[in-house]
Amino acid sequence: MMMRHLPFLKMLAKAADVDHPMWRDVAPGYLMLRFFDRWMDEGPAIMSADPAFPALQGRIRSTDTLPASVRDILLDVLERLVSAPDHDPVAAIDPLLAYAGYLHSAGQTSLSAHIYRTIGEMSAGRAGDPDARIAHALTQYGFTSHLLGRLEIAEDAYTRAEEIAADANDTVQLLCARLGRANVLNARGSLAVADTTLTQVIVDASAHALCKLEARALHARGATRTALGQFDNAIRDYYRAYEMTNVASDRDVILRDLAACEVEAGYRAEAREAHQLLAYTATAPDASAVAWIHVIELAILDNDRVAFDIARRDFTAGMSRTAISAERGARAALAIARGVERFEGSGHARPAYRTAAAKAKAAKLPELELEASRRSHHIVANAPAVGKTSPAVAPPDCIRDITNAIAAATRAVCPQRAS
Repeated sequence: MMMRHLPFLKMLAKAADVDHPMWRDVAPGYLMLRFFDRWMDEGPAIMSADPAFPALQGRIRSTDTLPASVRDILLDVLERLVSAPDHDPVAAIDPLLAYAGYLHSAGQTSLSAHIYRTIGEMSAGRAGDPDARIAHALTQYGFTSHLLGRLEIAEDAYTRAEEIAADANDTVQLLCARLGRANVLNARGSLAVADTTLTQVIVDASAHALCKLEARALHARGATRTALGQFDNAIRDYYRAYEMTNVASDRDVILRDLAACEVEAGYRAEAREAHQLLAYTATAPDASAVAWIHVIELAILDNDRVAFDIARRDFTAGMSRTAISAERGARAALAIARGVERFEGSGHARPAYRTAAAKAKAAKLPELELEASRRSHHIVANAPAVGKTSPAVAPPDCIRDITNAIAAATRAVCPQRAS
């Protein structure tokens, strides 16, 4: 017999004893699931009279390492089950969805996926009207499975979600599931099929005025078309998604992908401007730091001393006012050291590489530390820091309106940027 709730058991196995924080945080959810199993087998009437029921409630209430809101969610699951008018588990869907969402936000992706799967299984053999909430749970199961690299499971979950959403006549859930399935197709290399699927999602989302969903599909199709080598089409998709998106963190991700696409296309000057715009406007310090690293690297590739000096100065000034991760700091230090080697010579480069090596050691990045140390000991006078690169190319007129718009936005946030 297959062991039930294995992801929770694996997590509990990592705890040394019952006083370990992992045990205290995960055990209440596992016990709730075990109660759910018994409820499914024996029914609400028996379980409501079981002496284990108040004991479990007390156990959950006493787990002070869990946020009070999460304890309330778990207690709500139990109350809904024992109060269910019939033996239908959908009574507990809403708090179960909330618990899965909490687990995902807490970084427990495998546990979150298991809860979504548990909800999805409620559709098996269920009579009555289809429940769009089950389609939502299956969509989220597909998403979390994709994050875990379980692509076949993810595709199956999305397909089942589509079927239930279609039966429930829920257009939003149907398109969300279809979008997720297209992302899996993209990950599995079925790029043409993914492109066709995403195009239909975009058309349908637009027809129903689902702007957020349309923007997500445009962003996804941009990634697919980048993989297909259709860079100009991808840039158009990214920019349309960027314009349609209001959430700042989502706009940061789209702009990052647009800039990366421009690099692949060889539009390095335009990519530098997009990365500069992101560097100045990103909501997260690490996202800004990564963008600066790209600006620095592009300046080195193009042998542009002015652009390098400005990027180095503005990165240093910006990061002095905020905190970035040790990893980002180390990678930025290595990029700067390469620029110093290219533009200032070996005398200045050696201490710069030593600084990068020290930062990499502190960040526990041994490969980066080794690279920086090697460079500090083997610098050849007047040798280039990078190898020969292909020449940058100018974008075609068909996307000039986009690159000009990004350049104007960059000037607006940094009037003294490198041209």
